[in-house]
Amino acid sequence: MQAFCCHRAGYTLNQANPPVDTPVFIDQPCRTSGFRLLLRQVSNAHRATIDRNNMMKEKQAWFKPLLDNVVREMIKTGAIRGAAVEAAPIWGSPGNLLIAKVWDASNKSQFIWTIAGDNAVTDHIPGSLAANAQAAARHFALKWQMDADRLLQVAKNKAPAKDSDGNMEAYTSKLIGYAEALYDLAGRDDIWKSR
Repeated sequence: MQAFCCHRAGYTLNQANPPVDTPVFIDQPCRTSGFRLLLRQVSNAHRATIDRNNMMKEKQAWFKPLLDNVVREMIKTGAIRGAAVEAAPIWGSPGNLLIAKVWDASNKSQFIWTIAGDNAVTDHIPGSLAANAQAAARHFALKWQMDADRLLQVAKNKAPAKDSDGNMEAYTSKLIGYAEALYDLAGRDDIWKSR
């Protein structure tokens, strides 16, 4: 429910994100001029609510199939077990990156952090390793950097093979790029608080 009240020439929004068809209630009497201003601002707020709802639908259209794929992969690899598995998107940048929690429905406290997207490798860590999505992102970045270093060591110690070396080097370079970009992203506190 959304309630507006007049305060001199403006209004305050007591609750945000109402459903589009929710009626707007004015909880304090207003002077005539204030009432006109209020109606204009209610109209703008209603438009903003519709825009917010459309944005949420677009975000859901992006993250729902990605989250479904992540859950399938976590079950397939044995990272999560159970008859019923649940997942929740925690942080995302549509089209780029999604950080989510996945857990067995019978034990929500034992979750795993997952990461996936066009600019990430699908991966997971135990929930106990990170307190929030930002810490999970930082952990994934460091993990990927260490994985890339291990791959480089394996490539150096291995007998040269034409096809596999090129693929391993390309994958390692890609992993390093993802790790560096994610680490930079994890260091930006402003984007983690606003989402």
